[in-house]
Amino acid sequence: MRVSRALLLPALALCASTARAWQDPFASWTAGGYAQFLEINRPAGGLPPAGNLDAWNDAAGGYTRDGLGFRIADVRLSGPLGFPGFSAAMESQAYLGTASLTDCYTQWDTVTGRWRLGQVYLPFGLDLQTSYRDLCGVQRDLVYGFENYGHVQPWGLQLMNQRGMGLRWDGTRPLAGPLSVFAGGGAQLFNGGDLYLNAAGGIARLGARWQAGDCAVQAAFSALEARATLQPIPSDFVPLGAPEGAAFQPTALDGGKARILSWGPDALADCGPLHGRAELALQSLHGLLRGGGEATARLDLDWLLRRLGAHTGWTRAYVYAKWDQAWTRFGDGVHAPDSLYRTAAYGLRLPLGWPPASLKLESLNVGNDAYGSSLPDGRITQAQLQVEL
Repeated sequence: MRVSRALLLPALALCASTARAWQDPFASWTAGGYAQFLEINRPAGGLPPAGNLDAWNDAAGGYTRDGLGFRIADVRLSGPLGFPGFSAAMESQAYLGTASLTDCYTQWDTVTGRWRLGQVYLPFGLDLQTSYRDLCGVQRDLVYGFENYGHVQPWGLQLMNQRGMGLRWDGTRPLAGPLSVFAGGGAQLFNGGDLYLNAAGGIARLGARWQAGDCAVQAAFSALEARATLQPIPSDFVPLGAPEGAAFQPTALDGGKARILSWGPDALADCGPLHGRAELALQSLHGLLRGGGEATARLDLDWLLRRLGAHTGWTRAYVYAKWDQAWTRFGDGVHAPDSLYRTAAYGLRLPLGWPPASLKLESLNVGNDAYGSSLPDGRITQAQLQVEL
């Protein structure tokens, strides 16, 4: 069949423009990442008994050790896809020796908001929207995955994993003056730590933000409903905060299906060098109620130094204090006693020179107020080195 020149030339031009559309964006993709190293020191006394941190970790299936160790290595690629509004991101992370593909999604920015399809953050709460790279302190909130210190498995922790597979939408709309509203929603498949797998459901988040100058106040509420498969729990599993040796009879969590309800408010405030945030999260699962709350205050030192006329070149140097608490309530007379676990931390973050890095020094007080527990409070000192890649 003979093709006329009038049709051939436009076809070749279309193929060339399509090839450029795919070639050029990948040339403008960016790569980045970070690595974290954590030094943990537990002085004598407290829980677990002095000198037995490693032994308690082994008994409870924990992974934290005294001394210096590798924590996280993260590499991220992101960039445009060659079509208006479309981009993609991929992130691979090695966390405590386990490597996985954490983020992998396509993004579409439109006038109606931002759509992301793939594996992406769940639109729930404040802490889950924050990467380990940008946490104020060293640890996550208790309810979202606090690293245990040899005392217990993370029962009562990880109400949900940070990411899920599915569709997420986020949007913001200005209102009168400095006031705006924002919302997020998702239909995603996710897990919940050691308690459930393959939770399929919907998540919604709605909030408002007021901003004038360098001061801003924000409040939001998140809710989640899903159906999940419960995981069988080993007979030696120790619930969060329960006294050592407490009997645990996992008869209820037998691998069946369960309805999950999670909800909670959060708020943050920023004004000049002062920053504060608070979050409460609850979850009802198969007759189990668990949840927790935290409050964090931060004072930016670089802002104060600039106001005093000092030019140190520091960025994000600050001191902080955090109070955190988590609990589990069974109420069925079968499981180990209800428990309450709390931490109080204060620390300092300092930027380092070359290579771009930062150092966090933190003192963490761990309290076990489990019903019937006679364990004393324990104190842990931590140093975290973060190197930007």
